[in-house]
Amino acid sequence: MPGNASNFKTGTFEDSSILLGYNPTTPAAPFAGGTFTGEFKLASFNAVGYSGLTFPTFSNSNLIAAQIGAVALMSVDETNGGTAFGIAAKNGLAKNLDSVTVKTPNFSYDPKAALPQFIQDFFVKVL
Repeated sequence: MPGNASNFKTGTFEDSSILLGYNPTTPAAPFAGGTFTGEFKLASFNAVGYSGLTFPTFSNSNLIAAQIGAVALMSVDETNGGTAFGIAAKNGLAKNLDSVTVKTPNFSYDPKAALPQFIQDFFVKVL
């Protein structure tokens, strides 16, 4: 059943997707396009890592919802073989993205700048 999601916290998020009220045209490539079925919100998402971690906390994964709150990622593997991945919200809403910060490599979503914003294959954009 579709709906909002509250606070999501994990050590790592790899080869995964959270799609709230979003049906991708091509399930293997959610960033390529799709249809929003509601205006659901992911309140916050944190990939914090853990002691001894030797690889990025966020890689080849997607967070897609009409509205996305605060996103904090300890680290991102920004290379993905040329395939876009990352965070996407619904276009046309007054408030669709709150904040996205990545510690390594250093990245912060700037709400006043044009979208998409990206580092190599890691994107923050609207669909």
